[in-house]
This record gives sequence, C-alpha cells and structure tokens, in this order.
Amino acid sequence: MTAAKNILAGKYWDEAWYLVHGCKEVSPGCDNCWARAAAHMRRKHPNPKIKSLYQDLTKTSPFKRSGVSGGDKRGGIVWNGKIRFNEDALDKPLNRPSGTVFSVWNDLFYEYLGDACVMLTFTSIIEAERQMFLALTKRADRMKFMTRKIYDYLMLTEPIPNLALGVTVETPQYITRLKRLSQTPAACRFVSFEPLLQRIIWTDEMFEYMSKIDWVIVGCETGLRRRSVDLKYIHEIVDLCNILNIPVFVKSVEIDGKIVSQLHRLPKSLQFRQFPELANLKTCKLGDS
Repeated sequence: MTAAKNILAGKYWDEAWYLVHGCKEVSPGCDNCWARAAAHMRRKHPNPKIKSLYQDLTKTSPFKRSGVSGGDKRGGIVWNGKIRFNEDALDKPLNRPSGTVFSVWNDLFYEYLGDACVMLTFTSIIEAERQMFLALTKRADRMKFMTRKIYDYLMLTEPIPNLALGVTVETPQYITRLKRLSQTPAACRFVSFEPLLQRIIWTDEMFEYMSKIDWVIVGCETGLRRRSVDLKYIHEIVDLCNILNIPVFVKSVEIDGKIVSQLHRLPKSLQFRQFPELANLKTCKLGDS
C-alpha cells in the first residue's frame, strides 16, 4: 500500500520506475507534459549516466507544443519521437521493501518501444511479486494488443496479481480508451481523469465501460500553463464513483487560482484518497472479447 505521507500529498504511488525515456504527443493531455520538460532539462545533467538517458529526446518547435488539438499556440519543447529503454532499472523493485507501489514511467505502450522491452517489463513485474505496479497509458490499443500477446506467450490463465493497468481520459473524445481497457487482461483496471480538461459526458456506453473499472483517479491540470476545469466536473466524477462503489482518488483541484493537493485542504466533498481492495486485485476477469 502507498505510504501515508504520499497519499496525504496527492501521490498514489511510492516510487517511479524509470524504464521508458522518450515519447510522442498523442492527445491534448500531453500538451503540458511535465516528463517532457524534465527530459529537456536533464539532457545537460552533470552526471554522465543521467545525461545519457535523456539526451536527444526533445526538440524546440515554433508550433503548438504538442501539435494536437488544444495545444499551446506559443510553441516550445516537444518530444522528437525517439525512445530509450533503461534495462539497467529492471531489477530496482527487487531491492525495495515489500509492498512498495511503483508507477511505470513513462508510457510502456509507446508504439516505438520494442515488444521485447514490454515483455521484459512484464516478466520483471511477475518476478517482483512482493511489489505493486501501476502502468498508465494513452495508447490503449497497443496496451490491449501487447498484454494479450504476453499472456498468450507466457500461457497465463489468471491476471498478474501485482499489476494494475490504466488509461488516461482527459476529454470525452477519448472514452474509447476505456473500451480497450475493459478488453485487456488485468488484475485491476483503472482510469485517470487527470488532467481533466472537459466535462465527461455520462452516456449508457460510459456506464457500461465504468462497470468494468476498479479504481478512478481524478484531478485538474497543474503547472504554469495549466488549463482550468470547472470544479463541478470533478464533483460529478466523484459522485458517480460513490454511486457505483468505485474507489476514487482525488489528486488535485484548483481553488481561487491555486492548486490544492494536500488532503486536508481539499473541499470536504472531495476528500477522497481511496484505493481498490486487495481482493479486487485478485478476482477481476481476464477481459471481454
């Protein structure tokens, strides 16, 4: 279980598992990517080992930061599409205390990351059975394809109990990611409505997808270039989760122009830092066809 100090501060993981370096913007949620800014900064790090991981992954552009709808029109730093897999970090979870929750960074299902790298990550997760892993993606199609492929190759008949798979849904245009997630083998399926950029429309289709979700994370965008979202849209998601008995983790909200992440500072009606029960991590279905 995630350490209490992290939960209170708005983190639902204990440590980042830095395996994938590099990416490419795919939707408006990528526009103000903090990982991109960090990679651009670390490309000149004084430590040669760190520098080698981040060098030549970003570039400057005069156009929208992401080149996708809703991007920042001032231009700036963008990913250049190159990818680097940090194989040296695969053993890291084995050297941490039992029960550590790892967040896999960055997108494990980036289309230019080789199948072998994804397979190595899955086998490392299986080996580190004392730990918990969270893999969040905006590339739901490849997540579904690769996960099923690995399950078939390893002849797995039960979900990997210490791996939770999730998708980001920042606007209603990307609810199809939820459909792909529901079709993916996973011990725990979760959705991150963070950064929430628009109101989520609750259609019958959405309710069908949500019935297969075990955990919800929701929050506003943070950072200097953040795009505001009406607080009532976050309330709507929290209220729905309570009705459907889905654990919900409110990460951060914007109040009076300031970002609030500390639990005790959130509005009373949004003070939810819930996690799925361990039993749920073992009993979810392998996925629908």
